Amino acid sequence: RGWIRHTGSGADGGTVQVWNYETGKPVGEPILFNGDVTFAKFSPNGQLVISGGGWGQTKLTNAETGELLMAVQRLGQGNASRCAISPDRGCFAVVHVDTLHVVDAKTGTTA
Repeated sequence: RGWIRHTGSGADGGTVQVWNYETGKPVGEPILFNGDVTFAKFSPNGQLVISGGGWGQTKLTNAETGELLMAVQRLGQGNASRCAISPDRGCFAVVHVDTLHVVDAKTGTTA
C-alpha cells in the first residue's frame, strides 16, 4: 500500500476517473472523451495520468487534484492506442495506428 495513493478506471463510454485509493472517492471530475477510452496510465511517480481514446484524443491530468493539464487533439489517424510518460515528466509518447508521436508535456508541441 505505502506509495499507492491513486488508481484509475476507464470505460467504453468515453470516461476516465482517478480515485483516491485510501478513501475510495473520486479525485476531480471525470476525464471525458469523444469515443471509447483506449488507454489510461500513471506516470512513474504517480503524479500524472495520461489517457487517450477515440478520435485521436490524448489528455494529461494531475492525479493529485484531477486538474486537466493538457488536451491534445488528433496527433494522428485513428484512435490513440498506447502511451508512455518520461520519468522526468518532460515529454510523453503516444501511438496512433502505426505512428509514434513524442509530445512536450509543457507546451503540447510534437518533436
